[in-house]
Amino acid sequence: MNHISDFSPFNASIGDLEVENLSVLREVEEGWYVDYKEASISAKRIAKSLASFANTYGGWLFFGVREKSRSEPVAGEFPGLRSEEAHKLVECLRHGAAAWLSHSPYFETQILRGPCEELGLLEDKSVVVIFIPQSWSAPHIHKDGGIYRRVESSSEPTKESDRYAIEQLFKRRETPNKIIKKWIKRKPEFSDSEVERPVIRVLLDVDPFFNKNLNLSISEKEAVEILKNRNAPSVVESIPFDTVQLHASGLLGSQTRANNFESTGVSLKVNSDLSGEILIPINRMDHADFHAQRIYMEEYEHFSEFSKNFRCDDGYYRNKIADLNYTMIAISGILYVYMNILSKCGWKDELYVKVQAFNIWRAIPFLDVQYYMDWIEEHGCPMPPHNNELFPSGYAPESFVKINCDELSYDDSMDMSREQQEAVMYNTKYTIEIFKLVCRVFGVPDFVQARDFMHSDNNVENYKQLRDLRSRVFRIIELNRRSGAL
Repeated sequence: MNHISDFSPFNASIGDLEVENLSVLREVEEGWYVDYKEASISAKRIAKSLASFANTYGGWLFFGVREKSRSEPVAGEFPGLRSEEAHKLVECLRHGAAAWLSHSPYFETQILRGPCEELGLLEDKSVVVIFIPQSWSAPHIHKDGGIYRRVESSSEPTKESDRYAIEQLFKRRETPNKIIKKWIKRKPEFSDSEVERPVIRVLLDVDPFFNKNLNLSISEKEAVEILKNRNAPSVVESIPFDTVQLHASGLLGSQTRANNFESTGVSLKVNSDLSGEILIPINRMDHADFHAQRIYMEEYEHFSEFSKNFRCDDGYYRNKIADLNYTMIAISGILYVYMNILSKCGWKDELYVKVQAFNIWRAIPFLDVQYYMDWIEEHGCPMPPHNNELFPSGYAPESFVKINCDELSYDDSMDMSREQQEAVMYNTKYTIEIFKLVCRVFGVPDFVQARDFMHSDNNVENYKQLRDLRSRVFRIIELNRRSGAL
């Protein structure tokens, strides 16, 4: 979704700017889209400036630039900020927006360092550049109660007092809300034979507020190579897609070799705006499947203990079981492919996630962890009361769960490079957080499914446990395939 104004004084994005590019500002006046600041300002004032750009048409904020004169408000000189002051200012931007605004607008920053003889910028000085796009989640309200906007003739934010203008700001949210709601409500289609098969749908977004103008910018050849997993490092058990479709709205990778083409298989769809969705059919067993698959399921460490809860006097099993262990592995493998596509398109930030489940009524989830067994023993089995579930509930962009990857841990004893470790650690972090949401739709509390497997704050340990579970699950899958059960 495009912004009302994509004004830029440069012929490059903020991430590609060089210090020499700032020379064009000598022809650019302050006003709707540009603001020059010679020195740093307080967090309170910074928040007003960020909100005013986001609430109006978006724009550019420069620190370390002195305007020529009041009558000619273009960039005159570039005294810059000391390097340590520039870094403190960037931190102040983040903290100031979070502390002083009802919700922080999206913005990007770049520190352009001297020396630059053309600008007169000294070696130990820097100019801080901030780009703030027009916000579709406006208004961003200041803690002083004001809704600030830009005014053409003024470099300072102005408090909005016109009721109609304020109403229009609130209405701006309706556009992304409608798009997100339509996406969530567009359910996958199932064949008549699949009406009882549980399916997980993971909705992934990198920009639910439509601030970044991201696009699927890789070539068809690159897309096919990534989806078919031709260059995956051996340290990552990613999932290759044997069928790849390129269409107007994006990419679709599917696994079809083991499935009828009319059946729902594991798939990844990546849309043109880099949002994506994962479909994973859940291995479900009922009383007719137990005796055929039990020998393979007992490869799990805790399945025998788990299955005692459902055996009837005649030796048969009456309940439907949803094996979530493979789901975690599938999420991990597909996420690697998705994150690889995002990386090729220049994305290196957080994910926003929501999970849907279909056909899960009274399907008891099975997790191969001891604490889950203890929970069942004390509290009974979780059993979804509805056929379809959505978690978190709601259709607004704010209803998505935001997943950040904080500072990563490394382990020099692991037989992989730092770059490889970073890939698997990011993958592990996202997998764990998304799998928590999957468990929630099945009624498994966070602390239960996290206790044995995801108890560690150390992502190296989490990765090793995920790797061990992956080995057990793949062994069970192979046994089932050889027998024809899958």
